[in-house]
Amino acid sequence: MNVSRKVGRKLPFIAVPGDHHCKPLQLAVLAGLLEGKGVSTVEETSNVLGIYAVITGETAPDEGLILACWAGMLRDAAQEKAEKDGEPGKWD
Repeated sequence: MNVSRKVGRKLPFIAVPGDHHCKPLQLAVLAGLLEGKGVSTVEETSNVLGIYAVITGETAPDEGLILACWAGMLRDAAQEKAEKDGEPGKWD
């Protein structure tokens, strides 16, 4: 049996200045894995990323905006999860 090692797979998304196409699915999956392992909730991850975005934005505005975009998408994912779990008042 001949098995090719050249497996066609999509590389992970890495944002660089000028490429502002944020990928919320990858971020939500990562945050979900952290939550599933008991490391951090999706909400906590989005908050920390948001703080990091503000700090980064002071010296590198483009990178700060990208990080802020990611933090917002994670917050949206956390909000959607909370609503599905019956906790909609938490986000008002």
